[in-house]
Amino acid sequence: MRVALVQQLGGIGSVELGELPDPTPAAGQAVVRVRGAGVGPWDVAMISGAYGAPALPLIPGFEVAGVVESVGDGVDVQPGERVYANLGIAGGGLRAMRWRRRITWRARPTGWAWRRRRGWWSAPGPPMKG
Repeated sequence: MRVALVQQLGGIGSVELGELPDPTPAAGQAVVRVRGAGVGPWDVAMISGAYGAPALPLIPGFEVAGVVESVGDGVDVQPGERVYANLGIAGGGLRAMRWRRRITWRARPTGWAWRRRRGWWSAPGPPMKG
């Protein structure tokens, strides 16, 4: 899968395209094919070192929307569902596929085109069109 990868802190210029193996979900995980990921000032601050020194390499992207590809046991979403999530400070949304434990994948509102995700703000709750 393609990823936006930061190997060393240094601002937006330190982001490069890379490749990682496609993920396989374990129990409690969902693999989501990312269709859109939010990039905001917090991502730039993270890759600039403003929040300290995160573990590297780092994949930025706090917010993500996509389609569930596969799930492990004990997950409350199903393959084919359109979902979104706020990944928080851990980020990792700027990749072709995403898997995570301990986050809530929420159903994406029906009738909204993927390219209209711009302007969502998903602080500690559901996103709002803005």
